[in-house]
Amino acid sequence: MNVLVTAPWYGPHDQGGGVARQVQLVAEALARRGHVAVVSPNTRVARFERDEQNGLPLYRVYLREPPKGLFEVKRIIAFLLYFFPTIWRLRQIVKQEGTEIVHLNYVWSGQIYFAALRALGGPPYVVTVRGDDAVRHHERSWPERTAASYICHHAGRVVANARGLAEIARQTFGLADVGCVWNCVRFGDVPDEAGAAKLIGSVPRGYVLALGGFRKQKGFDVLIRAWAQVRHRGTDRHLLLVGDDPLPEHLDLIRKTGCEDTIHCRGRATREVVLALMRNAYCLAAPSRWEGMPNVLLEAGTLGCPVIGSAVGGIPEVILDGETGLVVPAEDDAALAVAIDRYLADSQLRDRFAKAHTERVRAVFSEDKLADNYTTIFNDLLKADVT
Repeated sequence: MNVLVTAPWYGPHDQGGGVARQVQLVAEALARRGHVAVVSPNTRVARFERDEQNGLPLYRVYLREPPKGLFEVKRIIAFLLYFFPTIWRLRQIVKQEGTEIVHLNYVWSGQIYFAALRALGGPPYVVTVRGDDAVRHHERSWPERTAASYICHHAGRVVANARGLAEIARQTFGLADVGCVWNCVRFGDVPDEAGAAKLIGSVPRGYVLALGGFRKQKGFDVLIRAWAQVRHRGTDRHLLLVGDDPLPEHLDLIRKTGCEDTIHCRGRATREVVLALMRNAYCLAAPSRWEGMPNVLLEAGTLGCPVIGSAVGGIPEVILDGETGLVVPAEDDAALAVAIDRYLADSQLRDRFAKAHTERVRAVFSEDKLADNYTTIFNDLLKADVT
C-alpha cells in the first residue's frame, strides 16, 4: 500500500513537539508495511523542496492557509492565486509516489488542499485528530473552523489518538462517528546523559519531573501549588520543570509558596536530553488541563519512570490508576500533592507501578499495533472506495 502522510509539523526537531514526533513514528511504522511519502508545509513562500528523512521521501510544500477574515481582500486574492497551483503540485506528488491513500494528521485549515484534491478525483484520505485541533477548535476564526469542518466531513474516516479525544472531536466537528487509534512509542532510543547533566546543573538526581512548558494546558501552576503541600519532600527532594522559560506569574507563584530552593525551571531540551531526564527522575508528573495522548507518558514507560497524570484526554488510557501509575482530577493541587507524597513515602509502590507501566506500554502501544490498526482502516476505506 502506498500512503502519503502529512501534518503541519514533522520530525523529532520540528516545532510541533509531540505531534511532529508521533507523525514521524506513524510514517516509519507504515513504511515497514508499504511505501510512504511525507508532505510537510514549507514556511518559505513559493518554495518546493524534496528531501529524505530516515529513508522516506519528504516534500516541503508551501501550503498557504485560507485567510482568517472575510474582508482580508489581499489575502483572499493571494490564497486563490496559490490554490490551484498548489493542488497541481500535490497531484504531481501523488502521481509520482503512486499514492493510494492520504493520511492527514492534526486538523488545520492548510489541509484544505488535500480535500480539494480528493474532490477533483484524487485519493481518499483519513484524518487523525491529535489534541488542540479539536479541544481549541472554538478559538479559530470562522474561515479556519469552516475549513477544518469541511476537511473532516469529507474524510473517508476520522479517528483520534485517544477515546476521550474521539468523543470531543465527534461533538466538535459534528460527526456521526470518530474512531480511535492510540499513539505508539519506540523502545531503545539512546538518552543524552551528558546533555541532561549540563541542563540540570546542580539539581541532584531523584527529582520529580514535569515536561511540556509553562502553557496553561500543561498545568505547571497546579504542580507548583501541589509541591508546596507535599509533606515528604524534605530538603533533598526537588521539582524540575522543563519546556521553555517560565512566565512571570509562575515565578511569582514559586516565590509566594516559598519553594525557590526546591523548584527549578529549565528551557527547551532535545528529545534525547528529555529521555535522560526521565531516566534519572524519581517520577514524572503530567498535571495537564487538556490533552490528546501525551508522548512523554509513553516514553516514560520505555525508561522505567513512574508516572502521575490528570484525568483528561487520553491520560487515563495510558495510566491505569492504582495499577500502572496514579491519576488525579485535573486542576486539583491537593490530590496531586497526595499522589506525589505516595511515591515519595513508598519506594516499593513507585517501583511496582514503574514496572507495570513499562510492561503495559510495551504490550499495548507498540509501533506494530499502530501500523496494524491504520492498515486495517486504510484497506477498508480503499475497498469501500472501489465499490
